[in-house]
Amino acid sequence: MKKLILTNTLRLLLIGLPLISVSVSAKDEMTEMGDSKMQAQGGDAPKDARDPHAYAAGTTLTEGPYALSSDKRLTLADEHSFYALLGDRLEYNEQTNAGVFDFQAWYGTTFDRLVIKTEGDFSEGNLEENQTDFLWGHAISAYWDTQVGIRLDYNNEGENRKWLAFGLQGLAPYWFEIDMTAYLG
Repeated sequence: MKKLILTNTLRLLLIGLPLISVSVSAKDEMTEMGDSKMQAQGGDAPKDARDPHAYAAGTTLTEGPYALSSDKRLTLADEHSFYALLGDRLEYNEQTNAGVFDFQAWYGTTFDRLVIKTEGDFSEGNLEENQTDFLWGHAISAYWDTQVGIRLDYNNEGENRKWLAFGLQGLAPYWFEIDMTAYLG
């Protein structure tokens, strides 16, 4: 067994030595390629270069068929407002005339939005329990939002409560949806 380990070690050393010598010699050749001796392009364009304005037909940003008036400006994608309604759960049992629901809706821009999360259950046409969060969401990165707001708990047979809510919602690597909220009340 010691002999096998020794031969594997020697094999690794023999394979590694040519790689080391090649990388050192390549590094020596690259020192001559420094940009200190190279000149940047400068001077006039070649005589046979095409005219940059030849294909524009005199069109500029303020003149021509596609020009915008000076008081109008373009609206970029992150300036639009969007909305969504997401349903995680909606169940109804016809025999017991009862059901449950779990929805989330939001409205706003890419960076700031109003988020409403609600879940609850109903029986015989009456709301039994409900938890509703009214949150302001703010993007902190491409896939993560912080959320701050209030939570209102409704209980048909008990005490209704109000909570402060602090949360984090986003998409983790490998497409795991994360929704964490802490309540203070």
